[in-house]
Amino acid sequence: MAKFEEEKNRFDVVIQGYNESLAESGEEKNNYNQKKKDKEREEAESKELAAKAEHSNPMVILKRRLNRIIETNKEKRKLMDQYLKNVKVIEDSFD
Repeated sequence: MAKFEEEKNRFDVVIQGYNESLAESGEEKNNYNQKKKDKEREEAESKELAAKAEHSNPMVILKRRLNRIIETNKEKRKLMDQYLKNVKVIEDSFD
């Protein structure tokens, strides 16, 4: 029984270490992605304002919006892949 408790405690410490390292790497990536996303939004907004000021063709505006939506979906897909990878690592560690 004592061996089991000792092994369980050691396993919990290892898992906690893995979770902390995953959280740290996730935070760093999220910060980088957030800065990149903010920069892209600012650029898109400035381009959109310039287009409105120039009284441009509505098709141009719609294409820009579509491109922005596509980029947002790519970012969401990357985040989902990252979360799925993290879940797989945790599941593997429990196995």
